[in-house]
Amino acid sequence: LAGAHTVGTSKCSTFANGRFDRIYNFKNTSKPDETVNPEYWPYLRKKCPLGGDFTANTVEFDRGSQFNFDNWYFKSFEKRNGLLTSDQDLFESQFTSGLVKFYGNNPDKFAWDFGHSMIKMRNIGWKTRENGEIRIM
Repeated sequence: LAGAHTVGTSKCSTFANGRFDRIYNFKNTSKPDETVNPEYWPYLRKKCPLGGDFTANTVEFDRGSQFNFDNWYFKSFEKRNGLLTSDQDLFESQFTSGLVKFYGNNPDKFAWDFGHSMIKMRNIGWKTRENGEIRIM
């Protein structure tokens, strides 16, 4: 389901703020995340400048293809251009990197598997007052 990030954007506050600030101060080191392609940093810093509005500014999950449902999201990880730490970790992990490479090389398989995973998720059902807990934020 992470492949849903092939479309859309993320607010800067999601990846450039706090402990997991990927572009300015990753894990309080005063350095960017080493898993980010250094050629990607200027773009991210332009979109999310220090002192900018991190709650309003956004960056594409899948730069150059953010309006298309395709497998480019997976291909971007090999170039170390994953926007979110959790996304890039899919490629960095020995447990999931093979799947990322597989979907990056098999667009039809990604589309088919994604569609089926959405159907499975739909069939999970949802919680209601009668069978679960509803929290109000």
